[in-house]
Amino acid sequence: MHLNFWTTSCIKANFPYNPFSHPFRIYGIEMLSQVYSKLDDLAIPSFMLFLGDFIYIDVPLQFGSAIKHYRDEYQKVYASPSWHTGKNPAINLPWIHMLDDHEIQNDWHDGNVTEPYPAAIDPYHHYHVSVNPPKAKSPHASQENTTYFSFTRGPASFFILDSRTYRSPPGLDNSTMLGYAQLQSLLDYISCPEPAPVKWKIISSSVPFTKNWHIGTSDTWGGYLKERQILLEAMWRAERTLGTRIVLLSGDRHEFAATKFPNPATKQIDSTSSSLSKGEGQGIYEFCAGPLNQFYLPSSSYYQTDDEDVTIKYIPNGNFKFGAVGIEIHPDGGSDLTYTLYVNSEAVWQYKLSMPSDIKAGEAEFPDGEEVFDLVSRPKGKLDMGVLMFWRGLYWLNSQVSTLVEGVNGLILKKERLDE
Repeated sequence: MHLNFWTTSCIKANFPYNPFSHPFRIYGIEMLSQVYSKLDDLAIPSFMLFLGDFIYIDVPLQFGSAIKHYRDEYQKVYASPSWHTGKNPAINLPWIHMLDDHEIQNDWHDGNVTEPYPAAIDPYHHYHVSVNPPKAKSPHASQENTTYFSFTRGPASFFILDSRTYRSPPGLDNSTMLGYAQLQSLLDYISCPEPAPVKWKIISSSVPFTKNWHIGTSDTWGGYLKERQILLEAMWRAERTLGTRIVLLSGDRHEFAATKFPNPATKQIDSTSSSLSKGEGQGIYEFCAGPLNQFYLPSSSYYQTDDEDVTIKYIPNGNFKFGAVGIEIHPDGGSDLTYTLYVNSEAVWQYKLSMPSDIKAGEAEFPDGEEVFDLVSRPKGKLDMGVLMFWRGLYWLNSQVSTLVEGVNGLILKKERLDE
């Protein structure tokens, strides 16, 4: 038994800008087609797990917040000629979607009633929720009010989070990214035993679980550390008691990073070394990939500061990135998950997680991950304070401009909404 799927995030058409290209051209989608055409039958992906920012309503500027403006952005992406290029065009690959901020507004955390959320969510439901796997019934919320969902495919089960609709402002004692009902549903999923063929639990978040990104940290799980700790403890416990490996997939950052979250009860720290823990022992792994077609920061914004979030690999460069996940069940019952990072249509890095055949529920211990190949020579996150402060200032300036534009748009669109 095997399963292959791809994962990425973040699309902005005709970026880098080319005045001679079709205005809706998406180079990253064309690269998906190129890679797809070279694969043998056993490596063909079953689906693309797209982790948010399918549109950028607010880039370079947001010109309206009515339903029509949001629908127009989806239609532009789907009208791209890039879907139909190559021997095996990307239009033939099924896509599963989750929501992030640029489908609504940059760094959205104002709930599901405040404008412009109601207008933004309308086309998201029409274009994406309607073709996603069905939402599972939950004792914690009515089905019609949930936007997160779970499904099983072959040797893996999936829980697809909504990290925008229910979140509150970050950095407070009671800050929540998921809201009560979604958090309880996720905890139920994590602790629930899977049927025998299912060896892996995949949890997808539109924003990184790691706090190692030091620009816009509060928009990631770094702004919701108490809730993150609840989930980490549940995942560490579930891996040991259920004998099922849990992997986190995320996007949003326009960079790639692989991070390990060691279980404090099992990690081994070399007391003779001044360096941070290398993450030996039990732990949860996260692979964060993006963008499929967007800019990347020319400086390092990801680096490790403690032994809670251990850097495995950091690759910021590249406007076009996606991850290919392959899960294989061996005849003896063991299993491997391989994650291959593609940058500009080339496979540049691969990592493997294994599950031995003799794993026993209640006392499961999994081996560390293993790097298969690395074609990118770059340090594991290096801080340049001058460059970092420049980008933090630019990030702040962008947020202020966005706020100003939002205010102007609000005055203009107030009449629009009344007239509709």
